[in-house]
Parts: sequence; C-alpha cells; structure tokens
Amino acid sequence: MLTAKDIFVVGVAGGSGSGKTTLTENLVQRFSDHICVVHHDNYYKPHDDLSFEARTKLNYDCPDAFETPLLAQQLRQLRQGQPVDCPTYDYAHHTRAKATVRLVPQPVILLEGILIFAEPELCDLMDLKVFVDTDADVRLARRMLRDLEERGRSVRSVIDQWQDTVKPMHEKYVEPSKGNADIIIPTAAGTRWRWISSSGASSDTFALTRFLKNASIFEKNAAGCMHSLRSHTYPSEKRKK
Repeated sequence: MLTAKDIFVVGVAGGSGSGKTTLTENLVQRFSDHICVVHHDNYYKPHDDLSFEARTKLNYDCPDAFETPLLAQQLRQLRQGQPVDCPTYDYAHHTRAKATVRLVPQPVILLEGILIFAEPELCDLMDLKVFVDTDADVRLARRMLRDLEERGRSVRSVIDQWQDTVKPMHEKYVEPSKGNADIIIPTAAGTRWRWISSSGASSDTFALTRFLKNASIFEKNAAGCMHSLRSHTYPSEKRKK
C-alpha cells in the first residue's frame, strides 16, 4: 500500500483551452500505470434544484462553482494511499452526474483544472505546479471546437459564456494564479511547447515530460522515481511532506 511519502502530486493549470488536456495525456503516456488523474471539473457543484435554463446562466468559471472542499478531502485521502469515489459531471445538462469514478492512488497523482492554483488549500497539497499559458484567441478556438463536438453546445452559447464569464473570470482568477506556478509553459499558435521556470531555464517541445524523464522517473522503479522528484530543487520550495 502506498503512503504519503511514496506519492508525488503534480498540478496542471491554465486557462480554458490552453492545452492542459494535451499535457495531461502526454504525462499519462509517460507514466503509464503509475499515474492517477484527478479533474477539477468533476467537482462542479450539483444544481439539480434548478431548471436547465437557470443552470445555463450560472457562472462556471469562478472558484465558488466548485465543491473544492470535497476535492481537497479526496486529494488528501489519495495522498495517504486511500482510494476515493470521484464525482463526475454532465456537461450537456450542466449538473453533476449520478455516476462516480473509483480513483486508486498511484506514485504520481496529477490534478488538472483552470482554477486549482487559485485555491490555497489545493496548492498546499501539490508538490509541483505547472501552468500552461496560451493566447486567448487560441484558447477560444479550441474551446469552441471542444464544446460543439464533445459537449453538444451551440455556437451562440459558447460565445456568450466566453464573453460573460470565461474571459472576465480568467482575468480575475486564472491569470493571477499563474504566480503560484513552479513551471510556466508559454505556448502560441503554430509553435512547439516550451517551458520556463523562475530560474530562466528553457528547452524544446514537451520539455516537462523530457525533464521528468531526465529526472529518472520510472527509469528503475516507483521508489527511484519518488527519490528523484523529491530531491530536485523546484523554484517555489513549497512541497508538502
């Protein structure tokens, strides 16, 4: 059974459509069966008491939209080696789904979401915080395609939500939370991913996964992975034991 000293928590944040999912998928490929992914979006508050029309008008891009205390509680359980039943969200109906997903602790726990760095309680539970920084026009285009193709949304509803809540909430909460990151990955349309840290270091595409590989992650075994990660000096020096 894994314990807190065996587990390393990586937070991946960034604006809507920034590329967090792409980075997450690459990390999952890198870590294979040794990673557990937790999505902040699954912790949107349930609104079964409201009509569908009322739910469509809610602000889903501010901290109050999430049941973050539940996420923090379950993240602490995962860090202690305990499995949890994670809620899921129904994007088409704008409320929490009835189904849950069983999450089993792994040596690497990846927490992904737009507002996770805006929550001090969550930041305190992360060992490494990565922010994906992408231009607004690129993020809007990606969000438009995703919501139309995957979530059954209309073009008008996507644009209205972007103008009414996504953009202003990004400027109010997401952008300032970038200051809590240990690593910032700035991206732009037509360019490869690069990363910088407060030390000014930079490298080529998907440098985070390359960095983790160079740190000997899973080169020998999970124990060696944890030793490499925990012995490395990160800019924030805020890792929690």
